[in-house]
Amino acid sequence: MKQALSYIMPTVSFIANALSHYNGRITDTGTQIMWGAVLFLALVLLLVHRVYRKRASGQEGNALSLRTRAGRFAKIGDFIDAAQLYERSGSVQSAADMYYQAGAVYYAAQLYKKMNLKERQASALEQIGFHKEAGELYRELSMYRQAGENLLKAGELLKAANMLETTGEIEKAADAYMTAGFNLRAGELYTKLGDKAKMAAAYEMSVVVPDGDIIPRAITNYAVLSASAYIATGDIQKAAEVAERAGLPRYAAELYAKLENWAKASELYLSAGDKKSAAEVMEKAGWHEKSSLVMASYYEDRGMKREAIQLYEKLGRPDDTARLYESMGEKIKAAELYAKAGKAIKSASMFKEVGYVDKALSILESAPDADKQDDA
Repeated sequence: MKQALSYIMPTVSFIANALSHYNGRITDTGTQIMWGAVLFLALVLLLVHRVYRKRASGQEGNALSLRTRAGRFAKIGDFIDAAQLYERSGSVQSAADMYYQAGAVYYAAQLYKKMNLKERQASALEQIGFHKEAGELYRELSMYRQAGENLLKAGELLKAANMLETTGEIEKAADAYMTAGFNLRAGELYTKLGDKAKMAAAYEMSVVVPDGDIIPRAITNYAVLSASAYIATGDIQKAAEVAERAGLPRYAAELYAKLENWAKASELYLSAGDKKSAAEVMEKAGWHEKSSLVMASYYEDRGMKREAIQLYEKLGRPDDTARLYESMGEKIKAAELYAKAGKAIKSASMFKEVGYVDKALSILESAPDADKQDDA
């Protein structure tokens, strides 16, 4: 109260002097009231100003005292009390650092966020396992390695892979791409690393064959890359399976042949229309009759009828031999072979056609009834 009076009394004296000075000059009542209000307001503003200055001076001293006490607590390892005192004094960063050291890391992170200290916030969040949030903050700060590591732990695989690739951690990036299902990109990176086994697996995962008869060129390309890598690792079986699945029967057949899987190799060669290779594989397998039969068909396809006839004769197939002689216009030879094959009517008809009527009648008379029913 005494302090307030000490502020007011000089002002009252000033007002009194002012009114004395104008005494007798201001006769209008309204004007007197106005001047009284102005002077009263000035008094109030002056009082408020002086009280504010006093309080501010006290607060500054108080804050300084709090920081001093906080520093003492920090020195003896009492970080929580130190943090609270720093926070009360307005030293937010120091408070956050103390909370961090005390293990109250999440609260420290919130204070760092309030101060926009993103790197410290990210570090705090990383320590308590908030890897996604930490990773995003590190990415904003262009700290891509830390971003990648944290996003990887958070399961944000594609983002992590991008970050890790940016920092040159190619293997980690490739693994992340692979796990995320971006197999083609993973394969490209494994290729760059020279890791044949992982490259093969990545490209194999890219071999997704759609429904329908047409397999896109890209799929077959991935299959070739995968198979080549598997071959480099010595896994020919896996290479053959990938090639077969991607609709590359000839390539797959070659690989199965290397494995001496003759049945699979010959089957795939035939499905690819490669009768000659199929016959060769069958011959290696010791399937001589099957090999000759396929080879005879191969000769027929190419118009090499004499070569085919030789094989059919060797195989004891007079009907096929007769068919080829007939197509070549050698009807007497064909008729004889049809008779030998038991096709009496076909044989007699052909003999009759070339003027051998007696021969035709003789064949019909001597042939069993069953043969006479066969017109083919």
